Amino acid sequence: MLRVVTMDRLMDAAAELLVGACCAGCGAPGRDICRECRQALQRELLHSVPGLAAPVVVSAHYRGVVRSLVLAAKERNDLMLVPVLAERLALAVAALVDIVEPATPLWLVPIPSNPATVVQRGLDFTGSLAATAARQLRAQGRQVAVIRALRQRRRPADQSGLGVSDRFANLRNAYQGRGRPRSGSVIIIDDVVTTGATLSEALRALAVSGHRVMGAAAVAWTPRSRTGGR
Repeated sequence: MLRVVTMDRLMDAAAELLVGACCAGCGAPGRDICRECRQALQRELLHSVPGLAAPVVVSAHYRGVVRSLVLAAKERNDLMLVPVLAERLALAVAALVDIVEPATPLWLVPIPSNPATVVQRGLDFTGSLAATAARQLRAQGRQVAVIRALRQRRRPADQSGLGVSDRFANLRNAYQGRGRPRSGSVIIIDDVVTTGATLSEALRALAVSGHRVMGAAAVAWTPRSRTGGR
């Protein structure tokens, strides 16, 4: 049987040959995320993360395609993945809004990144996710904007390899609220949630500074029995 080769397939093959382009989700040749990985992403279910002082909604488990895309965006500086992951984040924000029915406008507050990490990557990853998700939500008619209402008081140690209690201790009093509280509701934004230590510290810092926090949203969640994330 004669196999028809489309122009897109030819372009994908050429991109792989010339610059090593491949799907960030599975490694298949191509200039973008492949159809199979996009479908896998769309099949991911929203989840509520238990055990925190405020509602937390994530768009997927941190595994498979989702994990590959997040790592590619953060570690290989694949900026084309930010809008794709922001779509998932926007879904989590919308689901959270449906649960708690907050006052408007909504203020997305990204977890602050280490300045040295931002310089190294050339990108504030979580801040970029929040800004892109906010634009997508505004296009849907929602009153959403991003504010930098958190700052680092000190740089925490690397969380990798730390247990649950050590992660909470490591982040204790690491953040501080900034700016005057605004009318409406605050949603904390992160990329990956693991133990909830980062979100718990962010909740504390914002509450102390008078911000009205309704919950948090993230792209993905890693169960506590596994390592990595926050």
